[in-house]
Amino acid sequence: MPNTAKQVLELGGSDPFVVLADADVEAAAVTAVKARHVNVGQSCVNAKRFIVEEAVADAFVPAFTAAAAKLKVGDPTDPETTIGPMARANLRDTLHDQVRRIVDAGAHLLLGGEIPDGPGCYYPPTVLDHAPPGRPPSTRRPSAPSPPSPVSPTPTRPLPLQYAGDGRRPAQPTERPPAHCPAAGAATC
Repeated sequence: MPNTAKQVLELGGSDPFVVLADADVEAAAVTAVKARHVNVGQSCVNAKRFIVEEAVADAFVPAFTAAAAKLKVGDPTDPETTIGPMARANLRDTLHDQVRRIVDAGAHLLLGGEIPDGPGCYYPPTVLDHAPPGRPPSTRRPSAPSPPSPVSPTPTRPLPLQYAGDGRRPAQPTERPPAHCPAAGAATC
C-alpha cells in the first residue's frame, strides 16, 4: 500500500466529496453519509455533492443509499435517533421544494423525498440519482437530504477534481474557487 497523508483541502464551491476508482466503496459510502448528515446536513462544512468516478458509481450509489436508509429520523433526545429536525419549517419546505424540482427535471428519487406526518421540522434522508447539472444541489449523479446528497459520476482523473472546484462546471486551472465556507473530502486508496 502506498504511503498516504491525511489532508484538508480548501477547494471552495459546494463542499464536494470525491470518490476515486481505487477507493473502498463500502467505506466511502458510509463515510459520505456521515459527512452529509452530521447536524442534519445544516453545517457549512457538510458534504453537499458526491463526485464519483464512473468505474465505481454503480457500486457507490446503492451502498450510499443503503447507508442513508439506516439513519433514523426522530426526537433528538432519543439515543436511537440519528437525524433530528431541521432548524425551521421554512428551511424544510425550501428543501422539499428543491427535491421536487430536481425530480421534475429528471433526477431519480431513490430514498426519502416526502415530508413526514406529525409535528416538527423533520425531513428524511433523501437520495437523488442522475440529478441534472446546474440544478440545486448541482450534481452529475446521486444526491441525498437531509438535505439531498447529489452523486455525480465522472469519467476518470483529473476530471473528478475539476468538478470539485465548481458545482456547475469544471474549474479552470487558473481560477480561484469561490471563498465561502469551503470543505472537501476524498476517498481513494
